[in-house]
Parts: sequence; structure tokens; C-alpha cells
Amino acid sequence: MNTFTVTVTDPCFTTVIQLPFSTLANMSYTIAAAASTQTFALGTNSKAVQLTDPTLCGPIEYSITEMYSFVTLNSSTNPATISVQSNLIPDTGVYSATLHAKLLNYPSVTPVDIGFSITMINPCLTTTLNLPTAISAVTISALSGVGST
Repeated sequence: MNTFTVTVTDPCFTTVIQLPFSTLANMSYTIAAAASTQTFALGTNSKAVQLTDPTLCGPIEYSITEMYSFVTLNSSTNPATISVQSNLIPDTGVYSATLHAKLLNYPSVTPVDIGFSITMINPCLTTTLNLPTAISAVTISALSGVGST
């Protein structure tokens, strides 16, 4: 009688998440305008590529780690989308954001984080006033909000 040992290993514990990009474009959005959107292709993992099985190791979950109220992430389609839209002037400013990708079934696999910035522009700082011709000159200070003639 021969004795032998069979060792079965799960290749997913040593896989690496592979995204088809290494950076995301910084986004710029003017408050109250149509949504600003960028797309990105969904990734896979190294073992799925090596073993030609796209479902191996399960799905990759995407999130934005700083989920601001004006940011929407849709990763249920490929390509996925990140959209920015707001009607709130207080959202004006520059924000840091991070796209986070992790294997849903293997939390021990190192996730991938890709940072980008979102610049929210106040449209009121560059507005044009249409004045009656009877007023010869008006000075408006965007910082103090005080006007003088």
C-alpha cells in the first residue's frame, strides 16, 4: 500500500488586484452645472488572469473612501463612472478623494487606492451683471460682498 498526501491551496490568498490604470484624472466642477463625470475600466486579479478564469477569487468592490454628498460612484457597469454634481455654494473648495478597490471575498488581499482631487467652483465669483445704462460704474468686491458707485 502506497501512502501519499494531497495539498490543496487557495490561489486567491496570494493574488494581486490589477486595475487597467494607475491614476485617475482630477475633476473640476462648477456648482449648479450639469454633472461632471469620468469613467474607468473595472479591474481583475492576477490569479484570474494567470488561470484564465475571470470569476476566480470573486468580485472587486469599489468605493470612494471620502464619500462626499456631491460624489456618486457607479461600479455596476463597465466602464464604471464617478460623477460630481451639486447645487450648494458651500460645497465650493478643493477636496481629496480616493478610489478604493478590494476583493470582496478576500479581505486579506492588499487593496488598491488611487487618489484624485475634486475642485468645486463657485459660479458666482465670475458672474456678469447687466446694469441699466443710467448707472455709470459699479465696483463689486467678491470677498466682502460690498458694492459702491
